[in-house]
Amino acid sequence: QQLETAGACMPGGTTSGTRVYRPGLLHRLLHATLASDPAMLLVELDILAFKRGTTPTWTCMLLAAREDNFLEKATLTSSFAEQYQLEAAQFTSSNVHRHCLATGGNRPWAMAHQLSDQRLATRLCYRTQIEE
Repeated sequence: QQLETAGACMPGGTTSGTRVYRPGLLHRLLHATLASDPAMLLVELDILAFKRGTTPTWTCMLLAAREDNFLEKATLTSSFAEQYQLEAAQFTSSNVHRHCLATGGNRPWAMAHQLSDQRLATRLCYRTQIEE
């Protein structure tokens, strides 16, 4: 609390792999994860925290600690993409992934109409396909 009021901490997105969680929160988040590697675990913890409404993340200006950028190592696996309904992820400007989500046996055109009827955006992969 003192760091926040002193202006040493700023709210925003996650900026590093070093994390501090409220007591019990990390345990609850870890029970919901399916990530297969450390980089995607950190990405998934961010998604789960966001979905729980435990944002914003605070970044505090303390002593520097050397660490690798986990976003450079993150990969969008099929299971992760399907779980969170992600068709694209730009972890960094040089680490971009795309995944076409399963259509549940529907043809892409039928899926586009079904989503449109529900007032939802057509899937990215289908939009990209018709634009090309």
